[in-house]
Amino acid sequence: MSWGHRLPHAQRAGLRSLGGRPRVLAWAAGADSWVVALPDRLALSGQHQITTPPGQTQTAAPPDRPTPPDQHQTDHPETDRLETDRPETDHLEPDRPETDPAGTGGPDQAGRPAVDGWRAWAWHDLLRGDWRPEEGRLGWRDADGLCHSLVLTDPGDLPPVFRERIDATFLVEERVELGAEAAWATVQRPLGDWCQTTPLGGGPLVFRVTAADPARPLSAELATLAQARLAELRRDLA
Repeated sequence: MSWGHRLPHAQRAGLRSLGGRPRVLAWAAGADSWVVALPDRLALSGQHQITTPPGQTQTAAPPDRPTPPDQHQTDHPETDRLETDRPETDHLEPDRPETDPAGTGGPDQAGRPAVDGWRAWAWHDLLRGDWRPEEGRLGWRDADGLCHSLVLTDPGDLPPVFRERIDATFLVEERVELGAEAAWATVQRPLGDWCQTTPLGGGPLVFRVTAADPARPLSAELATLAQARLAELRRDLA
């Protein structure tokens, strides 16, 4: 991780607009963006692409352009493409899936407005992420079914930390099939509050059912079957 390469002061100060005192695990820079891995969330300042489920694309930008990034690591060995270990068909349904009764995400939901140019996603609100070193592109799919991506000019040590944080949220991931249809029943856990150092974190578990194929909405029969399995998981984990 990027312990030996501190995030520039201006960006570290900007992170505090999200609340608390951030503990940076790793960070990366794009041409006009910064991406920071914190213990409990992914933070972004700058422009990135958002693709809606129908395939429309928009650019999200903060009010102010960030300071041009300093190169905190000059040589990055070529790495294999990183993905959470889920099949290519593991996409999210356009509608936000079921969560725990107490509610999840809170101020960190994917639609949260930028604060002083920074926005954040709780790790347990990300269901898929990948890193394409040949393109220098980092991407993730959030719990609202939106795809986010940006090109990194200096990835640093962020890609493996990005993968580890997302994977660490998953307690259960089961594929539920009915004929040619498939869905995912998943249980994720928050990774702790802003300053917490334990990897186990805290907070209510997040229970979701999502379609395996985003182009094919769940049928009523499969949705019922997947929800029944999710109810079993609730009882097992109670």
